[in-house]
Amino acid sequence: MDPEIADIYSTEGALKFYYDWDWQGAVESYKKALELDPGNASIYIRYSATLADVGRYKEALPLAEKAVELDPVSISSLHNLGWVYYLAGNFRKSTEAFGKALELHPNWIWGHVKKTYGHIFLKEYDKALPLARRAESLFKDGWGSELLQATLASIYKSCNEKEKSDSIISRFIKYATENTVKDPFNLSFIYYLKGDYEKAIEWEEKTIEKKSLSAYLMNIPLLYSKEYFQSAAHQNILKKMGFVK
Repeated sequence: MDPEIADIYSTEGALKFYYDWDWQGAVESYKKALELDPGNASIYIRYSATLADVGRYKEALPLAEKAVELDPVSISSLHNLGWVYYLAGNFRKSTEAFGKALELHPNWIWGHVKKTYGHIFLKEYDKALPLARRAESLFKDGWGSELLQATLASIYKSCNEKEKSDSIISRFIKYATENTVKDPFNLSFIYYLKGDYEKAIEWEEKTIEKKSLSAYLMNIPLLYSKEYFQSAAHQNILKKMGFVK
């Protein structure tokens, strides 16, 4: 009825990305949205994140920077900048962006969690661990969410805190036997961290079946060991999603 409304294309981009796994289609939708509303920070955020998630980092970074220029004090713009820099492999810039977000929003749990990502790749474990512990202290229920638990298990494992990581993994698996797991991606990642790759792939298959909104994370090599990410089983998962030809 009105093909000149930017929000239509922005919403279409999200639907194509999260539900249709039409990666190129999502990029084109966001591109159209930006053409119609070039001053909209939210579109810059979504467009740049989508480009980064499909590996087009050079295109994503200027858009992520522009979003912060347009909206310099929001969690969304700074979070996106930190995430895009992380995926692009600029871990120092990533920690700086998340650090800026935390200065403005000191109780933002995911800010503490995601700032650890860059520190871990920089081998600054002494900076990563306090952030993870601070995030946990902000959980009102001691749990947070399935994704937070899976992420914390990964952080502690990367920081050589094996006992802590194993404890979270064991608790999550016990939780999964007593509850319906809301997002199968999280359990697939827990099994990956546990070293049970057969179970990890089994739950990656369920992640596809359930059309999990987190499924795209399986295409981010920084989250996995090179051996696992390049394994035939995992690559087959990515092929089913259209990431691998």
